[in-house]
Amino acid sequence: MAEKKATPINKMNNLHGIIIRSTVDEGQIVDIQLPKMDSHFLIIAARDIPGNNRIQILDNQMPLLASSQISYKGQPILALFGHDFESVELTAREIQISYKLPPSVAAAAASVVPPQEGEPAPTSDGRIAPPQTVPAPTGEKSEAEQEPSTAPADAPEPPRQTVQTAQSVPSASSASKDKRKVALNVPPRTHGWGDVNAVFAQEGIKIFQKTYTFRSTHSSTSSIIKVSATKVDDMMHIDAPTQWPFHLRDTVSETVSIPKKKIVVHQQQYFAPYDEKLIEPTILACLASMAANITGFSVEIQSQQPSISPEILILRKSAMDKYGKPLAERIDVTVDQGAFPLFSNELMNQLIAGLVPLYPLQAMQIKITILTSATPPAHFFGDLGYARATASTEGHYSLLARAAGMNPADWRMKYLGEYPQRTAQIASVRFSRLKEMLTAICEKSDFQRKHATYEIQRSQKLRISTFLNYSRGIGIACGAGISGFSGSFPQGSQFSVQVKLDANDKTHLNTSFPTKSSSASVWKAIVARELDVDDDDVDFIEDPMEIVDSGPVVLSRNIGRLPLLFEKACATVKSQRFIEPLPIVASCSSKSTVSSGSQFYSDSWAALVLELEIDTISLQPVIRHAWASFDFGYVHDEQALRSKVHNIIVRTLVENGAQLSKKKNNEFSMDIEISTQSKGEPISISSVLHGLVISALGNAIIQALDADIPYMPVAAEDVLDAIRGGEA
Repeated sequence: MAEKKATPINKMNNLHGIIIRSTVDEGQIVDIQLPKMDSHFLIIAARDIPGNNRIQILDNQMPLLASSQISYKGQPILALFGHDFESVELTAREIQISYKLPPSVAAAAASVVPPQEGEPAPTSDGRIAPPQTVPAPTGEKSEAEQEPSTAPADAPEPPRQTVQTAQSVPSASSASKDKRKVALNVPPRTHGWGDVNAVFAQEGIKIFQKTYTFRSTHSSTSSIIKVSATKVDDMMHIDAPTQWPFHLRDTVSETVSIPKKKIVVHQQQYFAPYDEKLIEPTILACLASMAANITGFSVEIQSQQPSISPEILILRKSAMDKYGKPLAERIDVTVDQGAFPLFSNELMNQLIAGLVPLYPLQAMQIKITILTSATPPAHFFGDLGYARATASTEGHYSLLARAAGMNPADWRMKYLGEYPQRTAQIASVRFSRLKEMLTAICEKSDFQRKHATYEIQRSQKLRISTFLNYSRGIGIACGAGISGFSGSFPQGSQFSVQVKLDANDKTHLNTSFPTKSSSASVWKAIVARELDVDDDDVDFIEDPMEIVDSGPVVLSRNIGRLPLLFEKACATVKSQRFIEPLPIVASCSSKSTVSSGSQFYSDSWAALVLELEIDTISLQPVIRHAWASFDFGYVHDEQALRSKVHNIIVRTLVENGAQLSKKKNNEFSMDIEISTQSKGEPISISSVLHGLVISALGNAIIQALDADIPYMPVAAEDVLDAIRGGEA
């Protein structure tokens, strides 16, 4: 077993590092001026990387350190190491980086308001003098906001950086244009069936069109990520809180030029609700390993960068007959993934799965275009597009029902149904169960009566008033839970788990996923059930050198996909049991768990109703009550599941601009109904529930204000614009 040898604690045998990042959105590095540093400091730039300066992420890549071109604010440029954080921080402040900005950026900088007292003013040569306090990169707190005891080394104050503008400065109007571009390495994706144009050309049909904009958001809290590297003999030991240990190992091997078999990754426990520990630990590990390889010292580097969601714009144009039956739909989607699109092909698969509705259509046409911009890379954010696509779908069909003069719940009950084109995306079981759930949740929430009451309020055109706080709305949404990557994900066959049955029923599970988690108890219970062994006889292989690659811990794969992998591996073991000699070892890859002919498999349904009112002072939607209903194939711990559902709903509401009612005798409450089947598979509802909350919230706000809300998350300014309507 590969273990690190204990080394004496000596300050001079340890290095501490920080990353020096860009403070401009885009441009070229003109000059880097370093202060005088003695041999106690080590600085690493792009030219010092012994291997590849590119981080390969499936079919995409991004630079480890910027060499000349800056693509987004916060992009790593240098890594600085010293024997203590304090001296490293002080030295970093003396580093001066000059940039040459593109003409449009220079014009935008010149068009801002004059500098306030204490801010730097442009000098006669067009350079901007370094300010005394430089704002922290996007998503990080400034020096004044940081607590000295917890602030990361690269957050208190970036190095002094100057900006050199381009020679020609265009007009302000051209600088204000959208600079996003179509990603050259990700071709647009189309999907559909039938003849949409022919349906749209029919006489007597009604056309309904709406744009749904899901703004890019940052994680509400970006935790400090610490990674350490120690070279013991000829082995590089890395301690990192990573969601993808094998990718970290492979990337360190490529960038530092160390054989993979000489790298041992010790996966640390972590909490990453926004997938903030997917790529950043890999960046830190590469830099720490370089420093350890050069100096022979133990190295620790830390950083605090937020996770960012992509901005998604969905334009839906639908045709329905005079009775409100949906006939066809054309959808155009653009996704801004920042400077370096990552996981783009899988993102489009997830989007399509959420865009295809639960309501049969004669024809559908979807086009998805990936854009790039001078913003940090945006990809996983606890989801990869399915939630927002589902939010637009359910929200859109609620508005279609309203346009047809029908109650959204009754409309769903009438037109809900299976059809081949949707099954090709999500193979759902117990489809009829969804109608039963909708009926039950509508009765429990009194949805039909409340919706009719609030529609009367809307028809009376009552504007929100501080004296009459009765702008209320109610929304409903439903959908199928999915987990993991799609069936066409090309790397699925590379990710696997392993089950080893030994003498005396001792069973060993092998996966790179964290084994000290609540999910691990689910895997153990499934294996014990399938092999008919005691729970105490099931354990996990802990040696990093023996662990198999199960892929990244994203998309709720720990609860939605790994149980299926372990179950299939157990089936192989059982087929050889009492036939082959012990030990019996069986592996199963992610590819083998996808239903034939479908991108995703679902054994769970979710339905949600939200009731709210608009606060007349804060102009925020205030949630009065939530009703949630779920149907699962398998539940290991219902109490833990209820707690998770409650947390997801509350967190999603708050993140999207709502607040919970705290009124006396009318505090926010939530009703959760969970049903399970006697035999089924565990499938996560995290992603779909996130989308259903956004959908129900948006439609309830629209009903309360009798005005369109095109953006989510919703802000007070959006509500104010909706109230003003066409007055401007």
